[in-house]
Amino acid sequence: MVNKKITSRIRKKLDAIAPEDAIHILKNLAEEDIKTAEKIEQLLTEYLSDVSIDEIAEDIYSELSFIDIEEVWDRSGNTAYGYTEPSEAAWEIFEEILEPFVQKLKRYQELSMTNEAKYCCMGILKGI
Repeated sequence: MVNKKITSRIRKKLDAIAPEDAIHILKNLAEEDIKTAEKIEQLLTEYLSDVSIDEIAEDIYSELSFIDIEEVWDRSGNTAYGYTEPSEAAWEIFEEILEPFVQKLKRYQELSMTNEAKYCCMGILKGI
């Protein structure tokens, strides 16, 4: 049985470190032991495999629904760099909202997780 004090102490430290530090520690663990590396890979695959078309669609739909027309107006018109059409400003906002989802899709493609990439893409399209 795992000692709960140790688990609690370790959990407290894990909660306190920055994500970059956690990645560094995880990489070090993977390099030290092949069994640990395989376990990390298994956990990562399980974590990344949990792709919900509906959750992605809801997130995108929600974010797109909160676009404020005043934000479009603030970004359009005369600027120091010329004139920006309201439609151009709206498109920029649209792209900014979709960017994190597209990056997630690209990550799945880079990891050769084709089913997950497909589901992510389906969620993006459904959300739009």
